[in-house]
Amino acid sequence: MSGALDSKARATTEKLLKKFGKVAQFREEIAGVYDPDTGSTPPPTINLYPITVYIDKASDGEISSGLVLASDTLILVSAKELGIIPQAGHDIIFSDKTYQIKSDLPIYSGELVALHRLVCVIS
Repeated sequence: MSGALDSKARATTEKLLKKFGKVAQFREEIAGVYDPDTGSTPPPTINLYPITVYIDKASDGEISSGLVLASDTLILVSAKELGIIPQAGHDIIFSDKTYQIKSDLPIYSGELVALHRLVCVIS
């Protein structure tokens, strides 16, 4: 059960990203499941979600601690807007570049994630 702080923080996060962020696409690829009757695996299903992102740089502390590399890009995404949990291997397509997610550094508003800080590399 989420609290009042969750709904307010998630709404505020979404509002600020819509105001200061840029439009991008979140790409999720779901592998096909092997069918023993036909002996084949269908091609993967690709889902694209329109999202608003904010491109950020890692702090010196995050880099010196080894949490991220200096060459990594941090992409901020509203958890409320995205609606799914981003995982390593998912992509964000923004400004003619494809960023592959390495990890998620979520920011919680209570019980729920308000903001996904995605550690990404250009693929």
